Amino acid sequence: MPSTSSHTTPSSAPATTSLSQCAPRYNRANPISDMWSREAVRLLATSFRTAVADGDDVDARGAMALAATFAGMGFGNAGVHVPHACAYPIAGMVRDFRPDGYDADHPMVPHGMAVAMTAPAAFALLYPADPGRHHEMAALLEPDTAGSDLGRDALPDALRRLMRDIGLPNGLVALGYSHSDLPQLVD
Repeated sequence: MPSTSSHTTPSSAPATTSLSQCAPRYNRANPISDMWSREAVRLLATSFRTAVADGDDVDARGAMALAATFAGMGFGNAGVHVPHACAYPIAGMVRDFRPDGYDADHPMVPHGMAVAMTAPAAFALLYPADPGRHHEMAALLEPDTAGSDLGRDALPDALRRLMRDIGLPNGLVALGYSHSDLPQLVD
């Protein structure tokens, strides 16, 4: 049986919602959405790991709050995306999972965590729609890769590394789901 807890913190789950909504919004929804989404991802890239590792880092926490605000302004002008839709059954059908850091007397998957679980796969699927935008978003998340020869997995891999670094569960199995749950999750 998979573990029913994670090493995430209450700070990491909400911020993953911001990130998961910014990256796809930056697919030419409109110039306003692009601007806010790009800036939110830039802030997240420079502060997310620090804010999760050190909750007392006021600068990192402030940057995260600003990034979340920018993300909301970005997807508020463009709507939500595939990972958000996938999040509802992931959070709603949970049986045993209880994330660390949450004072819950019942199984739960925080919304941001549920959104993040399918984001890498969604971005891999959507890559052909605009490879350049996916490369740009990957380079914003991992500035050392800017100018590199980025391929179709650049953005999903950057997201997976970030998710690992902040302690999010590694996929649906870590939340207690199995292959037999897939039909209900996609229904």
